[in-house]
This record gives sequence, C-alpha cells and structure tokens, in this order.
Amino acid sequence: ALKWVLATGGSQFRIASAIDASGNVYAGTWHYTGQPPFPPFANVYSITDNVTSGSLRWSFEAPEDIGPFGVYSVILNSAPAVGTDGTVYVGISGTLNNNRGTTLYALNPAANGAEKWRYTVPNNPMSTNAHLAIGADGAIHMVSSDFSTMVLIAVTANGLAKWPAPVALADVCFGCETAPAIGADNVLYVG
Repeated sequence: ALKWVLATGGSQFRIASAIDASGNVYAGTWHYTGQPPFPPFANVYSITDNVTSGSLRWSFEAPEDIGPFGVYSVILNSAPAVGTDGTVYVGISGTLNNNRGTTLYALNPAANGAEKWRYTVPNNPMSTNAHLAIGADGAIHMVSSDFSTMVLIAVTANGLAKWPAPVALADVCFGCETAPAIGADNVLYVG
C-alpha cells in the first residue's frame, strides 16, 4: 500500500532514488514546461520518511547558464549515490559557463545540501546520461554518453580525476543508457 506522497514541483522523476544509512531518501526531478521561459531545471531533494508522511529536509537546484542556444539548463538523468561519509553525488547534464556536458556534484547533507565540489567531465560536449557507482576506495565511477560515444570516468572523493583521461567504452552509442556496477572484489562492470 502507498505510504505517502510528497509533491516537489518537478514534472519528471526520470531516475531512481537513493537511501542513506539513516533512511533519508534522495530523489531528483527534471522540470520542463515546453513554454517560454524555456529553461528546464533539475533538483535533488532530501526527504525524511516519517512513516506516515514524507517531509523535505533540503533541496539543491543545479545552476543554469546562458548557453550557445539561449538559456539552457540541466537534465538530471542520474540516480543519486550516497558515499560512506554521507556525501550525496549526482551527475547532471546541461550547460554551465557556456560548456555543454556532464558535471558530477558532491552535496553535503549535513549542510542542507550545499555543494562540496563539482567535477566537469572533459571532452564530453553533449552528454545525455551520467550513471554512478562508488568503489571501496570512495571513488565515484560515472558512465557518461553523448549521441555517438560512451566514456567511463573515475573521480576521487575529493573531486579530482582518478585516471588521466576518461576511458572510451563505445564509438557508436546513440542514447546509450548503462550504469556501472562494482563487485565485492572491487571489479568494475559496465554493460
């Protein structure tokens, strides 16, 4: 049976949610009206499950920018992931500082979702997806794809590139949607 519903104002829940060790739920929405003004926006919400109701703890709205095609903001196509220290990670695609691509955000739940750091994927001009997995060493692994290629990126828990360059996974990948998984032996799998 349905326990509760919490209205967030976003029009599309396009992704899965994550739950931390305390039972807090992290969900994201992407909102686009199709009517002027056009900027879509993406939010990550931290929600407390109060057994009979859900209450909003905090929300994070990804920044928008004026891009090459006018105002173009963000698309949230990544389920949040929660690190062992409680940091919430989310990959968001869109335009920031006139650069289209994917940005990995680290959010501090103890500071009302304040941004700890961000890492922008290099050479990924029009990303459509950004799926995450966290390794035993705390590194965040992200699969990001545009309309022709798919790459794997690893970022340390401090927001630095773990590898010298993204690893190419596919040359022809129209709208690829895949997520990495990490086994108990710390082997990374991508389908």
